Amino acid sequence: MSMIITNAGRNAVAAALANNVPITVAEIAFGTENRYPTGGETALTAEVIRKPVMNYGTTEDGKTFFDARLEADDGPFVLYEIGLFDGDGTLLFVGRIEGFNKLVMADQPVTLDMRVYVLTSQFQNVVVQIDTSFAFVSAERKISAGNGLSGGGDLSQDRELALDFSGLGALAAAAIHLTDDTLVVWDASAAQFKSLNMDAVTEKVLGTTRFASALVSGGRWLLKAAAYTAKSGERIAADVSVGAWQLDLPAAPVAGDVVTVAVIDGDVTADNLTINGNGNNVQGDAALVVDVALATVPLVFSGTEWRIA
Repeated sequence: MSMIITNAGRNAVAAALANNVPITVAEIAFGTENRYPTGGETALTAEVIRKPVMNYGTTEDGKTFFDARLEADDGPFVLYEIGLFDGDGTLLFVGRIEGFNKLVMADQPVTLDMRVYVLTSQFQNVVVQIDTSFAFVSAERKISAGNGLSGGGDLSQDRELALDFSGLGALAAAAIHLTDDTLVVWDASAAQFKSLNMDAVTEKVLGTTRFASALVSGGRWLLKAAAYTAKSGERIAADVSVGAWQLDLPAAPVAGDVVTVAVIDGDVTADNLTINGNGNNVQGDAALVVDVALATVPLVFSGTEWRIA
């Protein structure tokens, strides 16, 4: 008799190992279909009888055995199939018998004890050596894809995870936070991925003497090169190198609100920066035109207008 573990049996063994619980063979079934098992079976093809396991154990040479009893009135059959099932009805092992003839003889009733051997170290404590070319893991175990990843699924087959660029939301420039937002980049010199702080990028790009002179101790600056509405407390590093543009101050300021503006790149004498009061005056006018090189303008709202501090 030859016996092999089924795919469902492999999954059951993997789940047992992962959860540190034993596998219990509860029943032995017999069938009459003359075929060779493949391991993909979930049931016998022509099951005719199923018996509870009466006894089990391990021989000295490491074979695990299971005993079942065929009663005198079981049959008659010619048996070819045999299967070991757990308590949930999962077919763990399937095998072939070479045409065993179970007779029923009224004049000579015979009760037959069947013993099935499984080659494991101890079936209650299964030791599995995994062949990576044909490995099984529990189907219940899953890889879940999220946060921009696609793919995943149960571990019954190979799975691939990919970054779903088309599904990622766009980050508006105004929403970028220099210290909290992070880029992931490939560092070729170290041959590994590294995180890159947005503020470090800003300092690298804008680390000029002109920008350094515009820094105020204790705060970071937002680089802006096109129309933008400032928020109270922001420090705006204005770039006019691609042309003149307008910066709008907060629309509903309260007394004491501060916005600081520094022109850090471009020829501001030719391409002016217009600071618009956005409904409030700036130094008595609707807007303030900055046309002085290296200008830094700290603005404070007095309660009625913006004034240069």
